[in-house]
Amino acid sequence: MKSLLIGFCAALICGPTLAQDPSEFAAADAKLKACIERDSSNAPIMACTSVAQAFADDRLNSAYRAWTEALKHPEPDEAKDDAEILKHLVDAERA
Repeated sequence: MKSLLIGFCAALICGPTLAQDPSEFAAADAKLKACIERDSSNAPIMACTSVAQAFADDRLNSAYRAWTEALKHPEPDEAKDDAEILKHLVDAERA
């Protein structure tokens, strides 16, 4: 159940993130590939990957904050469903 909820949340979070500006992700991916091609030894690859991971993490955190904020302030007709989703999301964070 936990992995299903995480997958569900990831799909909801990643979808809007990728829809925001896919070219940002393509540019970050191209930078990562170019960085790795410059020096394929272990330490530079780790540094390149760390930079790319920080970028992706920032984008996902931004989308996650926006999504949870939307769940906290739902439309009146969606309040019950959004409260349930938010409850499961908070429970999954604590696990």
